Amino acid sequence: MRSTFKVLFYLKRNKDKDQKVVPVMGRITVNGSIAQFSAKLSVPETLWEVSGGRAKGRSLEADRINRHLDNIRTQIGKHYQDICDRESYVTAEKVKNAYLGFGEKYRLLLEAFEKFTGDLKKRVGIDRCHGTWKRYYKSIDHLRTFMRKEYNVSDMPLAELEQSFIEQYHVYLKSDLGLKPTTVSGYLKCLKYVVKIAFNNGWMPRNPFSLYQYTAPNPERSFLTEDELRRMMTTELRY
Repeated sequence: MRSTFKVLFYLKRNKDKDQKVVPVMGRITVNGSIAQFSAKLSVPETLWEVSGGRAKGRSLEADRINRHLDNIRTQIGKHYQDICDRESYVTAEKVKNAYLGFGEKYRLLLEAFEKFTGDLKKRVGIDRCHGTWKRYYKSIDHLRTFMRKEYNVSDMPLAELEQSFIEQYHVYLKSDLGLKPTTVSGYLKCLKYVVKIAFNNGWMPRNPFSLYQYTAPNPERSFLTEDELRRMMTTELRY
């Protein structure tokens, strides 16, 4: 479900001071979470329209103030949309930090996967085989489709990964795609290895998949019959 998002402006009055102009504050609301910031602007109180959260009238001063506030609202809206597109949840604090320019730069899962796979391709024929690279490359497609289906995001911050992610991904590979156990095991190992590298590089505070274990079951092997053993013993080999 889409987040509820709103930006409004208000005056920060000081009852103990006689203010000719009053600072304007901004308030971001996302799903009930609130973050406040300074609009870096002060306006005459007589020029402020409380209900609209902007300057009233059509004077040059009112127009200047409102254009400044509209510009802030537009920038915040772009940051909000960007966070919605790449993360599984949004908070007012995240949006504020992004607007102010000091928000945390999240490392993303597919971003890390693509970097690792690109580096791996350069090693094909040296110390890695083409099949290994192809499996990691195919993993990117599976993960991208899985995240859009289950989380409605195009990518996910590594810091937000939980063990439930790999468990759901396991179910997706096995049930939705109908892959064989050995193939499922191969894709899970790819995911675990990339996350392990990301953790070792300090891109995430913990490795949520460190305790997750899955080994593909070994198929039962039938014994050779007496007739098959006899044919093996009596068949002449061609040199």
